[in-house]
Amino acid sequence: MASNTQTNLFDTYEGVQITTSTDMVKSFTLKSKPGDDPGLAKVKNDFNYRLKAIAKLKDEIEKLPKVFALLNEKFNITAKPTEELFVKSRRELIETMEVAFNRKSFSKNEREHIRFLMLEELNSISEMGYEYDEKYREYFDMDTPGGVSPEAEEIFQEIVNNMMGMDVDIQDVIGEERLSPEGFEEKYGAELREKAKELEEREKNQKQQRKQMHTGKEEEGGPDLNSHFIKIYKNIAKKIHPDLEQNATIRKEKQKLMQELAHAKDNRDLFQLISIKLKVEKIENKEMVLDEVYLKLYADRLLEQKKDLEADISVLKKQSGKNSWLHQNFHAPHPKTTLKRLEAYRDDLLIGIDQCKELNNSLKTVKGIKKYLRAERDDIDDRMFYDIFGTYY
Repeated sequence: MASNTQTNLFDTYEGVQITTSTDMVKSFTLKSKPGDDPGLAKVKNDFNYRLKAIAKLKDEIEKLPKVFALLNEKFNITAKPTEELFVKSRRELIETMEVAFNRKSFSKNEREHIRFLMLEELNSISEMGYEYDEKYREYFDMDTPGGVSPEAEEIFQEIVNNMMGMDVDIQDVIGEERLSPEGFEEKYGAELREKAKELEEREKNQKQQRKQMHTGKEEEGGPDLNSHFIKIYKNIAKKIHPDLEQNATIRKEKQKLMQELAHAKDNRDLFQLISIKLKVEKIENKEMVLDEVYLKLYADRLLEQKKDLEADISVLKKQSGKNSWLHQNFHAPHPKTTLKRLEAYRDDLLIGIDQCKELNNSLKTVKGIKKYLRAERDDIDDRMFYDIFGTYY
């Protein structure tokens, strides 16, 4: 009997156009019935909104790698060559500053100012994703006049400890005998990896607790979403299990659905379970029916899934290195707008190249450097005045 049911389910499968999970969900609405109390109507509205919101978020996550790839392609064609020329001009500027730093024509304070300007340029190159010659590392390691104050050292100690998530001897970072990267790894590496493992385990446990909270009983003696979830899973599995299918093509489709179903069960992914249920009932030409006793728990669980997906997308958009930078600065719904933003960036780089060349030429004489340092000091004073009084003098 089970075999006949399964065969009948997919009798016309090859002639049925099965849309994607998200498209399937977007076309589904849980309708209110005459006589529904306001509370139930609101739950149904929440369920519908969250189900469709998750569908859109899943679409966005699926499209993001393609968006990143396209942005990289357009950037490499439109702006990358100009950016490389811009970085080259800044490297030439750093070389000129290094020559000036090693001259005896400048006071100690002037040389320190030149070093500061070099470090700014080196940092800006690094932030753009380009490496600089390691010979400049010594300029970062030089002590500033007067050393670090106890107050600054205490603040820096707190920043480093918070960043590392553990106690680190600040002298190992800024002291005269600071550790090399290899020495730091030898002294702190094992503890850092252990802390990272603990953090990962804690986040995993928190996620599991949230999942249990939204798949458990709403209240003592109330509906148990976890048991109901398994019940739906088993009912669908009976209909689509591929082992009893003789037709090779249909068996392959059932295997795909079964894998999706297993993934939904393992992750307690209510959205995926509902989308599979919709697929199966579309093939059976049946209307989707959900037990109203569980609708509040469904809506709550979907809200949690929605928040998790929003967090995942935020990480992808903001913490994916160059991809995040490209997305935040150039991505637009219309490709023409993206191209215009890339071209504007390229034009800004061209202006920057001209400015670098002009500055580089002016810094090749002692007189030019002293004039530039005075202008820089005036600019710093002007900015400080603005920060205090809200206007330029």
